[in-house]
Amino acid sequence: MSHSAAHATKFYEQVTIDQKVYGLEDDGSFLVFRIRDHDVVPFWSSRSRVTAIQKRNPKYRKWTVTEEPFPAFVEHTLSQLEAERISIGLNWSGERLIGYDIPVPELRKTLDYWTKKRSEANQSSTAQRP
Repeated sequence: MSHSAAHATKFYEQVTIDQKVYGLEDDGSFLVFRIRDHDVVPFWSSRSRVTAIQKRNPKYRKWTVTEEPFPAFVEHTLSQLEAERISIGLNWSGERLIGYDIPVPELRKTLDYWTKKRSEANQSSTAQRP
């Protein structure tokens, strides 16, 4: 599995467990990258991942780390970005901020899968308790 794939998998897993998503904003606007022919907004699954980016890349230190509850991210933020045809970067890392970016509909499907997987695991562990 590539680093980008591992970071994406960790994003899905961690946001469905911790129920928080992190981004970078400046004056109420998300950090946006133009990649190939579309815009991408990166998000991370933990505050420590974002602060590591800021430590490695001084140009991102002026950006404010935001924390959003997972349900609000799915309902509001993803809807807004989908309407604008903006893709989502998943746990980008490194000095050049590299990683997977995917369209919102694909992200929604994958997050639904991980949410159901998490719910089934919780139900299974609850059912096994005496």
